[in-house]
Amino acid sequence: MDLNWLFGHIFSNGGLIVLLLIIPFLWKEGKRRLAVKTFIAFITTYILIELIKYLIPTDRPFVALGMDVPLSLVQANDSFPSGHAGMAFVIATSVWLAKHRLGFAMLGVAVLVGIGRVLLWVHFPIDVIVGGVIGAAIAFVLSELFHTRKRRLRNGPGIHR
Repeated sequence: MDLNWLFGHIFSNGGLIVLLLIIPFLWKEGKRRLAVKTFIAFITTYILIELIKYLIPTDRPFVALGMDVPLSLVQANDSFPSGHAGMAFVIATSVWLAKHRLGFAMLGVAVLVGIGRVLLWVHFPIDVIVGGVIGAAIAFVLSELFHTRKRRLRNGPGIHR
């Protein structure tokens, strides 16, 4: 086992688990509207990314480069866009829009998830970037619909309602 494989799994799978655990934490802390919105955003991102993968089958890096990847449980032509990155960024961005300090830490974890996917040779960097953009965009849209975004982000720093 090499370090890329080890850190790739810790970052990508461990990071996503940490981010997923934030949803029940928000519920328990009384942030139920944010927890529900984040869960809906997560499911929406998953469905959209799976649809794109179906419509645009793309070989993963280990297939395109003819590499052997240990214990890889992914489909060979499911590279674009990265579902892990999309789901990580939708959770992190949803939380960041409502709770900046916690959300900022979650964004750092989401970046590690994306790095992990590249280290594992299951995604090209562009797959991770596009997945992250899709997740962040869905988080922004649902934050507006659920009104969970902080006012200072909506109105700018000097405008008060």
